[in-house]
Amino acid sequence: GQQGVVGGPPEERGMMSSPGQSSPSSGGMRPPPPEGKTDLLLRFFDSEFFDEWIAISYLWRTRSEGVIDYLCNRMYSLPDERVERYLSQTIMLLIQRPNASLERTIVDFCSRSVRLGTKTCWLLSAAAGDSKNPKPILELKDKCERATLQGRWQPPFRGMSPALLLGVGAGKGGGGGGGAMVMSD
Repeated sequence: GQQGVVGGPPEERGMMSSPGQSSPSSGGMRPPPPEGKTDLLLRFFDSEFFDEWIAISYLWRTRSEGVIDYLCNRMYSLPDERVERYLSQTIMLLIQRPNASLERTIVDFCSRSVRLGTKTCWLLSAAAGDSKNPKPILELKDKCERATLQGRWQPPFRGMSPALLLGVGAGKGGGGGGGAMVMSD
């Protein structure tokens, strides 16, 4: 599996770290990685082997803003189903280590998929309920709710209901909500 690629000490994984990042084993400051290791890591992230597991693994391991930003941008290429696989871990990472790039990515995922938006808001609600400081989590949940409701996603069941295709209920005598939807042959 892929664990052999990512497992082991940071030097063997080719991980990038920000200048001055200390490691428990180094006992102090560590210089940035040599240029060759950075190039190898970028080639690995751009390879056919890149997937959601690699993205979330490296997001958890690195504190380098550049690597986080790159991985967040790279995650946009993943289909929703693959993003959803590690959604709870991604949200917990953002709660534990707030980061503007990761927050932007999660909010954008909410706007591109009602399913991701709903799950994200549900997970954030649960996390806020368990938190001693729920305010920042609830603020993020509000951003995600707005993004979900104003999103670019396709309404569910669009292909199954002629009423949705004709815009019934959207200002053309639909009377707006409350009534049962009647489907005709």
